Amino acid sequence: MAERDFTLTPIPPALGGGWMVCLLADGAEVDHQEFQDHDEALALATVWISEDADE
Repeated sequence: MAERDFTLTPIPPALGGGWMVCLLADGAEVDHQEFQDHDEALALATVWISEDADE
């Protein structure tokens, strides 16, 4: 099973603001998404961590 992790990085206001979530499996990025709301970004990351990699 792959080890899952994420990064949550603020996007500078000059670039529109918000948050970039990068989803990682075994240290490699598998997806990234941008959100305006921190809570939505964190929710996506939490679901990613919680999912079974075999699904």
